[in-house]
Amino acid sequence: MKQDENPEIIIQGYILQVNGDSMLIGVDLNRMDYEWLKDEIQQIDFSKYAIEFIRLEGVINEEYKIGNKIEAIIKGGITGSNPGRAQVKDIKRLDIPEAR
Repeated sequence: MKQDENPEIIIQGYILQVNGDSMLIGVDLNRMDYEWLKDEIQQIDFSKYAIEFIRLEGVINEEYKIGNKIEAIIKGGITGSNPGRAQVKDIKRLDIPEAR
């Protein structure tokens, strides 16, 4: 049986950079991975990492800051690789409030 629709692609990750109407995220990073990468991001050779990096385009940046954990639904697919590029259909923050 042939499907007419492509299933939605949903990704999660930490925001590493915000530029204009795009942001770079590290997919499936945990907090420790994020802390390790955040200060190195300007010098990173993306091809040397097993981590998947994606530049999300079409986002409203005032709502999202470096260090936020997000979940995004991708419009279409992801093109290129490390970093890939994708258009955002929907995005939300997943930050967990710190324990007090």
